[in-house]
Amino acid sequence: MLPVPVIARRLRLRSFYFDNGIVGCLFTLSLVILPHTTFTLALALFGGFLFQALSFAIQIGTVFEANGPDNPLAATTLAFLTAATIIPVTYLMFIDGQAYSPGGIVGTLFADAAIGILTTAAAILLAKFDSTAARASEGSMAPPGEQS
Repeated sequence: MLPVPVIARRLRLRSFYFDNGIVGCLFTLSLVILPHTTFTLALALFGGFLFQALSFAIQIGTVFEANGPDNPLAATTLAFLTAATIIPVTYLMFIDGQAYSPGGIVGTLFADAAIGILTTAAAILLAKFDSTAARASEGSMAPPGEQS
């Protein structure tokens, strides 16, 4: 039995996405201390593709969750939100190249991990702010007869 479906059933998609991002960044950071061998390169490629594929799968699940049932704009929303997932991949390639110039492979790995951890922390803070605001607006939108 694969662990991913079990984890996905127990965590909300947003939490699963953040956890995957943090673990992926820590994996990337751990590659800095490993020797630069063929095995390490294979491990880095496999791990990088694994965490990225998992992120894309969670993102698509989040898009489906955001669309909701009976949404007349579901296809358009799916297309735009899915296309938006490519933006970080694009600018990170540029940043990786800039980090490689002064620091080599260690600079690239460190830049990837640091940026990932910082942006995941920022996203977690924004998500907490968003959920707090959503709860506050739900209370203020109660029907007139139910307000105390």
